[in-house]
Amino acid sequence: MQSTKMELFHLFSPVFIIILTSLSIKSICIYFEALSSLNDNSRKVRHESIRGTNDNQYRNFWVPLTKEEKSDLLDHRCDSKFQHCCVGQCRSAEHTHPNFDELLMKWTQPTATFTDVLKNIEERKVNPEKSCNLLFIGDSLTSDTAMGAACELESAGYELTACISKFGANQYGKDSAIFCQNADVEVPHLSFKNDQAEFCKEVIVVYLRPTPYDEYKSKSLEQSESFKNAGYRVDLGMHQMIKNSKFENGFITIFNWGVHCNEPENSGLECMRETIENSFVPFVNDETFSHWTFLYSEHEPQHFQSEGGIYVDNGTENQSCIDTRGKANNWRNEEAAVILKDSNLIDKVPIIKIFDKIEPLSGGHCSQLNDCVHYAYNPYRLQVTWDALLDALKQSPISENSVS
Repeated sequence: MQSTKMELFHLFSPVFIIILTSLSIKSICIYFEALSSLNDNSRKVRHESIRGTNDNQYRNFWVPLTKEEKSDLLDHRCDSKFQHCCVGQCRSAEHTHPNFDELLMKWTQPTATFTDVLKNIEERKVNPEKSCNLLFIGDSLTSDTAMGAACELESAGYELTACISKFGANQYGKDSAIFCQNADVEVPHLSFKNDQAEFCKEVIVVYLRPTPYDEYKSKSLEQSESFKNAGYRVDLGMHQMIKNSKFENGFITIFNWGVHCNEPENSGLECMRETIENSFVPFVNDETFSHWTFLYSEHEPQHFQSEGGIYVDNGTENQSCIDTRGKANNWRNEEAAVILKDSNLIDKVPIIKIFDKIEPLSGGHCSQLNDCVHYAYNPYRLQVTWDALLDALKQSPISENSVS
């Protein structure tokens, strides 16, 4: 019997070996297929995280310029005397955007123009013989928007008549060193005139930097390094202008703060609240400025490689800009709305809403500088800003003393 078992074993053992080998090979194949699938999924997830997973409702409203539009724009890329009105100019004067195909996107929906904004300002004038005045109060993004307004005026045939051109710090290059024989006020400003213009034949664009609260309390503020090259203490600048008869019509005042408040909790909230409450709210409530129009502007979105796109200390340096991962983090603009509400100003100070519409434009930054905050100059992008500005103006009542 034992002999028979051994014979059977020898007879069938090759079959068992073949079966076992087959099973082993199949298992190995299944293992490698699973591993390959895992790697593919990992690559897919990694790719999605790099390109972003945000589903912004406005994404399809942005399209590349046509060949003709792009050619026409680039043929006149640097017609302005201001370097920051050159298409593709980064905030840092020595750099331009490396990829115009990525930069030059346009909004496909109907928008108001900067001329429409001027028409609305004309209707608010107390004295029709005096200038139309725009005051931008904010950090570097706001100074770039103020320069964008100057670019619009130049392209519409306005000529520079007076200035103190320090809209940016040293990295703004020659634009902060343009010299004018005349100055209309001792704060950073650009004054323009166009006798052929239908609305606002004279326009003055002023820029002030808000005073962070810790600097506001400093006794030596007038000598602070922060104000030597960019901006001016807001309370000093505002009271200078209210005493200047040239500004009888007051200002369309556009305030923003917060892009450098980097912690959405604790210090970031304090950074937002104390600056807005001390550098903006008092003037809105001051009867001296009752004929001025006050607006709050959302800041543009950031596109760092963090969840939501915002800058994170020790986490987003030396990274290229990407599409937003997940939902765009808009905590600063949301907090500003809360502060206005807490100050009983939410109905008195319309908000210029641009964040969501501009959020798809991750390619608008100068990524080679690891700068995912500022945008290279593209006049098509700013059309959305002027449209939102006009919407906010329409929500703000016109003074009873206006000539309209």
